[in-house]
Amino acid sequence: MGTYIILLTFMILGFIGAGGFIKDIDKISNKNNSKKDKQEQEKINELEEEVRIQREELQQLREKLAREKAEREQQKEEKRRKKEERQAKHK
Repeated sequence: MGTYIILLTFMILGFIGAGGFIKDIDKISNKNNSKKDKQEQEKINELEEEVRIQREELQQLREKLAREKAEREQQKEEKRRKKEERQAKHK
């Protein structure tokens, strides 16, 4: 009977030790995962910043295009007006 108690005690201690070992492994894997998560988050942040910059550049190009289009329209209007003035003078 005493042998069974000793075996049972060692089994219980073994399970407790294994539980601690598993916790240590979980801690190590969580550290590795957190490093990976940080790296992934940094990459995401870099990509988001790049997208933000490209959107700003796109907005600037749209504004420039709109200004150029407005200038062309204004020039066309001026040419049309001058042409009408010339035609009015000749009549």
